[in-house]
Amino acid sequence: MDSIINFFQWIADLIQTIIDFFVNLITSLIEFISMLPAIVTFTFGSISYLPEVVFIFATVSITVAITLLILGRSNNG
Repeated sequence: MDSIINFFQWIADLIQTIIDFFVNLITSLIEFISMLPAIVTFTFGSISYLPEVVFIFATVSITVAITLLILGRSNNG
């Protein structure tokens, strides 16, 4: 009889773990999306303090990296 009770407890724990995973996933995604404006503001604010020569190199490098990422032509496999 104890094994049957343990089995149902295991099923309940499994379901609770799956529910906790999805709740945590959704919460994390909402927090990430709400942080995106702050991340973009911080990034552009940090780049604006760079010297002019480094600023040009940084913006061109970031632009090329994003373009290659969108086109799917990065060398990651």
